[in-house]
Amino acid sequence: MPRAEGEQLAAWEATRLAVVRMEAEIERLLDKQRDQALSHYRVLALLQARGGQMRMHELAEELVVGRPTASRICDRLVRLGLVQRERSKADGRAVHVQLTRIGREEYRRCQPAYERFVNDVFVRYLDETDLWSLSRIAEKLHHE
Repeated sequence: MPRAEGEQLAAWEATRLAVVRMEAEIERLLDKQRDQALSHYRVLALLQARGGQMRMHELAEELVVGRPTASRICDRLVRLGLVQRERSKADGRAVHVQLTRIGREEYRRCQPAYERFVNDVFVRYLDETDLWSLSRIAEKLHHE
């Protein structure tokens, strides 16, 4: 049964606002308690999950940002000593981003707090059925 356009837009807006507000709160908590930007933590987490290294274009895709934005984030992380860049030996055009030892330590330092913040801001309001439903909805909406 099709829904009224207004209801569809209202559902979209409610979802968008919920995500933006939760991310802002997680960002605030991570900055306040761990002195870490959420965008920086996400890069460290992605690299950690991928064995410590990714191509720059893959990182941008996973962050869902443009390459210039991913590059600026990595510039800051390089200055902080958390990642390093390397040109690919196989393909001189490709740039790899790698976690440094300090970057791995920073990820380990922030990861438990990040999980706690996600639980405090998001998970605690949802039961198992809600989480299952939300996961299925997100899978439907994720298309490439």
